[in-house]
Amino acid sequence: MESIPYFNIYSSKLQKIPTPKFICFYNGTECASAKEVLKLSDAYDGEGMVSGALNMLTDLVKDGILSIGIAAQKANMSVSEFELKTGLKTHQ
Repeated sequence: MESIPYFNIYSSKLQKIPTPKFICFYNGTECASAKEVLKLSDAYDGEGMVSGALNMLTDLVKDGILSIGIAAQKANMSVSEFELKTGLKTHQ
């Protein structure tokens, strides 16, 4: 049995945690591929994940950490689409 490490949740330092490993067994009657990658984020309903990611990227651009081009790329959008959705503008 694997021991569970102790984490100080009130620490001011980053606490390293183990990478989770998920395995799903398919017991259905229809044919399925031998290997399939499923994302937990695909199961979420609504725009919460998208708007949360856009808010984070917008803050990073405002703080000067990311350029609009890189933020748009991370959001899988064109620069003009990112600017339209966030209200930010590229410095001309």
